[in-house]
This record gives sequence, C-alpha cells and structure tokens, in this order.
Amino acid sequence: MTVVGAFVSHTPFCRPTGLKPTFRFCGIRDGTRLQPARNRSQPPVRLSLELTNTAGALEETRRVPKARDKGTLLLCMICVVGYIVDHIAHLPISWLYLHTAKWAPHQLVTSLFCHASFDHLSSNLFPLLVFGRFVEEEAGALGIILAFLVCGACANIASILLLGGAGVVSLGASGSVFSLFSLAVLVRFRFTIGRLVEAFILSTHVASRFRNEIMQAARGGGIGPIRVNHVAHIAGALCGVLLVILLNMIVRRFDPPTSKSGQIDRNTFS
Repeated sequence: MTVVGAFVSHTPFCRPTGLKPTFRFCGIRDGTRLQPARNRSQPPVRLSLELTNTAGALEETRRVPKARDKGTLLLCMICVVGYIVDHIAHLPISWLYLHTAKWAPHQLVTSLFCHASFDHLSSNLFPLLVFGRFVEEEAGALGIILAFLVCGACANIASILLLGGAGVVSLGASGSVFSLFSLAVLVRFRFTIGRLVEAFILSTHVASRFRNEIMQAARGGGIGPIRVNHVAHIAGALCGVLLVILLNMIVRRFDPPTSKSGQIDRNTFS
C-alpha cells in the first residue's frame, strides 16, 4: 500500500454494523518506513487478539446459516418412510390407515404419513415443503410439527363425522397441508410492502384451492370422482384459521397490554 501524506485512516471496506474501528495509522517518517502509532491506553498485542477474535466470530456466523426447516424436513422424511414401508417393502400397515367406519385413536395421526401412490405422495410433499417452511419461519420447528398433527387429526375427525357411514378408508397428509395453506397466509401477514405482496400471492392460491374443494365436495358428496377426500381438505383449511384465532386469544389473555412508555397498563389488564 502506498501512503501519501502524514495521516491515513485505516477503515475496512465492509465493516459490520456496530463494530467501530479502535485504531488508526498515523504516518510517522522513520527513515524510509511508515511506523504505525501505538495506542498507549491498550497494549498492541491485546488489541490485535480482540480484533482477530471479533472477525473470526463474524466470519463463522456468516458461514453457518441458521436452519429453519428442520421440522418441515422431518415431516417430509416420515411421509417418505411411510411410503417405502407400504409400497416398496410391502409390509402390512393398513392398520395405520383411517377407517372411518371403525376407527382407532392412533389412526387420527398415523394415517397422515401414509399415501396411496407415488403421485399421491409427491402431490403432498411439494406444498408441505413450501408452505411448511413459511410457517416454520414464524412458528419454529415445534410449532410446525404441532400444527401439522393437530390440524391433520381434526381433519380426520371431520371425515369420521361426515363420512363414517360410507365406510371410507382415508390416508394422506392433504388435510394437514391444507391447514398450512391457511396458516402461511395468516402467520406471515405484516403491514409491509413485501409481506403484503406475499400475502396477496399466497391468498389467491389458497382461495382458488379452497373454492375448488368446496365445488368438488358438493358434487360428489364429500368424495371426488377420483376418490379424493375433499371433506378433510376443507376441514384442514378451516382448522388452520381456527388455530391462529385461538392462539391469538391465548396470547392476548396472558400478555398484559403495555403503554407507550413500556409500563404495564393495570387499568386494562384483567
């Protein structure tokens, strides 16, 4: 580096926010070399170590991104394992399907991870991966897993109540997937330009799918012409909406309102 003049400020090209430079190089002519000025209040060795440690920590943070899809990937992998066990290994797991005429409690959950064919599996894995990540970014891994299981079980209960007399055997994660459609729109909604555009795109897709499910259910009495359980789809989407409303009510009940100064308003908290 060529130095011109008696004073040069050494500033990194890209400095992280909040990291202030703690030293400067002053040009002091000593023969033909430019000597750096020492900070008398702090030993040079200690200063060098602190800067090295800070830069290393920032570099490590940049290298290792936070994984925000562990719960979604876990659900997808369980669905794939269920398909392999059923259709490749050909193990008898029909007792895991939901038999609406004579059902067992465990079938409310186990049937979510069973699929009738590879097309059935792939049609559920793609929206589960996409919308599951949207929900997991806001609710975390535990949140997406609980939402998947709770809403899927409620969709199966609706199938038992409305289709139990027909002796339908239901399986697949589509009831839970439809709940993720609703959850993704509601939990990610913010009054910012980016989130409003995102909410518009997601809501148009969800509204189109929901309208199509209602029309198909009305024509086929809840079961479509290709043996699709539209009742579970509609119930799953509604369960997603009800879950968000219920959680908001719980948060408002146990989270005391605060004033502008940040103090708890005792007059409005009950």
